[in-house]
Amino acid sequence: MLLIVKATECKKTMATLLQNSIQGVQNSFSSVYTTLAANLKQSLEMTHTMNSVMEQFLLSNLRIKTRGNFIPSLLTITIINSGQFPIPNISCSITFVKKDHNEPVNIGVECKESIKRGITDPDSETTSISSIFVPKTSTTTSIFTLSPQTQIIEKLKLAPSEFCQYNAKVNVRFASPGTGELLQKEHSFGLYLIDQSCYRRIISLSFTSIMECPSK
Repeated sequence: MLLIVKATECKKTMATLLQNSIQGVQNSFSSVYTTLAANLKQSLEMTHTMNSVMEQFLLSNLRIKTRGNFIPSLLTITIINSGQFPIPNISCSITFVKKDHNEPVNIGVECKESIKRGITDPDSETTSISSIFVPKTSTTTSIFTLSPQTQIIEKLKLAPSEFCQYNAKVNVRFASPGTGELLQKEHSFGLYLIDQSCYRRIISLSFTSIMECPSK
């Protein structure tokens, strides 16, 4: 009888030890999983922060300038990368909206010149490139990489179909190197009546002068 009691107590002790061992292993795995989850969360947060910093860095170094010279109706647009990293897969567009209207209108745009050169040295080598605003066909989009410390200067000839004031916007888009999310930067400017009237007046005066010139 004593042997049976001891055997029973031994089995209970072994069962208790086994249960404690299993519980200890479970607790260890739970602790490992908790630590891994915390490290993974921290890594994801750090990656997100680094991507956000890089995106803001690229956007801050991307600059857009416009200058109107409407004699003979030329718009000069300059896209600048003043940073130390290239900005890949850039696409550009320009839209025109009549003043006090929300719907975009079509204005004839012709590329007269498009060049690329450095921004630090005014005498740096200039390279002629394809237009970044006027694609070769209506179904294609000009995609390019803007190298560090580089600018693209494009001169566009505008042909408004109606004599009125327009609000214009240059939009530059590129994919985030880290997340692939589409980033964009905009630059707004106006196409004013006085600019168009100067151009139209010169054309009118030139035409009048030709008509009034006496024939020999």
